[in-house]
Amino acid sequence: MSMKDFHSTLAPAIRSLITQKRSLGRRYQNGETLLGHFDRFCVEIGYNETVLTEELITQWRQHNAVRKPKQQRQYLSYIRHLAVYLDSIGLKTYIPPAEFKSGTTDPIELSSPFGPYIAAFIVQKRADGYSYYDEERVLYRFDLYCTEQGITEPVLSRDLLMNWMSSVRTKRASCFRQFA
Repeated sequence: MSMKDFHSTLAPAIRSLITQKRSLGRRYQNGETLLGHFDRFCVEIGYNETVLTEELITQWRQHNAVRKPKQQRQYLSYIRHLAVYLDSIGLKTYIPPAEFKSGTTDPIELSSPFGPYIAAFIVQKRADGYSYYDEERVLYRFDLYCTEQGITEPVLSRDLLMNWMSSVRTKRASCFRQFA
């Protein structure tokens, strides 16, 4: 694909984003290909804005609903790149929420007795310079589990952790050692 193959009203921004990524030493070939699909989609539906709207992203998601979840996340991640780029050059645009390995874009809402402790722990880890996004999702799922199990006291017992870890695929014991 050539950068000349972009034809939507977002084409100049897409070209600029690709040029920026390549100036940073990235090949960005997947980005160019997937943004090319998005550009063609925008042309097909007659999109004529120069920024992203939530409605456009919703239509894009529906268009890609037949793809595997991992592909859907990948397609959306490059649209996020475009949105962040548009925002960085001063254009008010919709930035779709990131999807994490848990397959959800749900906001983190902690509801178990561990909630305040998990929130403070994540804040501390990020203050220490860690991104802590994957671990945040693991702790979020643990919080949901505790709520579903009717846990009423913030007591992190071995039995509780072992029962939870046996019910999920992830084995993030180090995350829980640090949290404890």
